[in-house]
Amino acid sequence: AVVSTQSTGTEVTFENSRELFRLINVYRPPYSKKAPYTQSQFLLEFKDLLEDIGNKVGKLLVMGDFNFHMERPTEFYPNKLQKLLSDFDLQQIVPIEPTHTHGGTLDLVIVGKEHTASLGDIKVIPDGTSSDHYLVRLDLNLEGS
Repeated sequence: AVVSTQSTGTEVTFENSRELFRLINVYRPPYSKKAPYTQSQFLLEFKDLLEDIGNKVGKLLVMGDFNFHMERPTEFYPNKLQKLLSDFDLQQIVPIEPTHTHGGTLDLVIVGKEHTASLGDIKVIPDGTSSDHYLVRLDLNLEGS
């Protein structure tokens, strides 16, 4: 498990005959009295995580509910997250469309820019879940990796 004061996460690895994949699922709760976690502190801890993961083998897939409004790229914290990803040669690949019933691109999939050949379609599917978040479906091309 990935443990942080600002978020929770799980790290899983899987492999095909040629390569290892490292999947990290992240949940960062929105700021509240019960969860007084700031975006600023999360970004510091997420940077530490990315530095640690950068020393490990495997194609990186980070996904989950980040509660950053990535559809607002000029706002301070979404911009800081985008800059952090760029600094680590990563990119957020969920289409900029609502991933939550109240709007906002909050659920993200982050991959290394060099790993896009392993990726198939990514879609936001608003139907079929009982959550207030929509399903984000990513197809991985494990055969052609």
